[in-house]
Amino acid sequence: MARLRRPLIAGLFLVAILLVLWSFVGRINRLTATSDTHGTELLRKAAAFIQAQKTFSVVVEVEVGLESQRFGKSENTTSCSLSVGRPDRLAMREQSGPNGLFLVADGIQFSRGIRRLKEYFVSEDPSSLDEVFYDPVAYVMCKAIGIPFFRSFLHDHVYEELMYDVIESHDLGVEEIDGHAYGHLRLEQNESVWDLWVDTGTTPLIKKVSIQPKESSNPSGQDETQLKMSVVYQFRDWNLKPQFPESEFVFNPPAGWKIDNLSGHPGRDFANRPGTLTSLGEQAPDITITTLEGTASRLADLRGHVTLVNFFATWCGPCKLEMPDLQKIWNEFRDHDEFRMFVIGREESTETVRAFKDAHGFTFPMASDLDRSAFGRFATETIPRTYLIDRDGKIVYQYTGYDIEKKERRKLRALLKKELGKRE
Repeated sequence: MARLRRPLIAGLFLVAILLVLWSFVGRINRLTATSDTHGTELLRKAAAFIQAQKTFSVVVEVEVGLESQRFGKSENTTSCSLSVGRPDRLAMREQSGPNGLFLVADGIQFSRGIRRLKEYFVSEDPSSLDEVFYDPVAYVMCKAIGIPFFRSFLHDHVYEELMYDVIESHDLGVEEIDGHAYGHLRLEQNESVWDLWVDTGTTPLIKKVSIQPKESSNPSGQDETQLKMSVVYQFRDWNLKPQFPESEFVFNPPAGWKIDNLSGHPGRDFANRPGTLTSLGEQAPDITITTLEGTASRLADLRGHVTLVNFFATWCGPCKLEMPDLQKIWNEFRDHDEFRMFVIGREESTETVRAFKDAHGFTFPMASDLDRSAFGRFATETIPRTYLIDRDGKIVYQYTGYDIEKKERRKLRALLKKELGKRE
């Protein structure tokens, strides 16, 4: 276990450093484009096409480049196969690379692990394919080769996911690659530029994606240790009507492999993490929540209802990981007359929360807590935080962070059913 956790933590630490460094890279010179209408429509067409495919397979070559004035350039190329059988089967296997990463979801269980360490982890299967890369273990494992990009392909709203945080789009015309015509699109975000090449024919598949940091507009002295990271994806061998063998979505661990619990931290009390100001069994703080639609609710006025309150932030990785779980809870209990739910953006404006909600297609009630006045009644630090308040206004459940094994989701769901089943 220790041997597996160390490389995972080291990988996550490296990714965090790279992302921080990337965030400080400046802006690129403005591009001159004739029109972005065609480019946007071509990408929308490609997104709709891949979203409509019930099954497909593709081989992806991922090239990650690092460059600094002091250390020069380095490149690492990894090849992965991706097989998809909607609604709940997926297999991703690293074909060439140092670790031999794999993810396999067969509709019942979800397996992921590392061949180099001969260790793997198994849990219940995600209910939707895009949740695969929200799993923290899968996210850490695959971040080093950029695979979370494919979460967009597996989402129920492919185009919205691809366009999230895009501030400008450009149509750079048609280019020929391997004898085929591809539309060259450029999407600009605040810190990066995405170039995409999309087949202009009847099967508008993505051929290549190149992600580059924006160049600094500050001509003064550059830090010679500053790293610039780039990622290039090459897609080949698309198959839209694959005949998958039964073994494609089955993982049979080889002899000698160990199964490990990657969640760690046994016995940690996540109900009373540092910064928590509330306790189980006590009255919930009386806050007023105003949803994006302008409806204001005081918790004190919700007596007789069972209320779920979650605090998050749009920049918070663990918060994003648990959002699909919250959506499932909302889908299951929203029609119950005595159920109320609020997902509140700590230090987030109404506009930011609304954009986040629209981009990801969430339907549960959301609110802004720009000045932390609501969050500050429950805690002083750390998100995400989730609270369940019973009909008497007492806290019957509180949890901080995101549970890798999703035991907390099952516990929360069971409590909800129990509380909603009670009668005064």
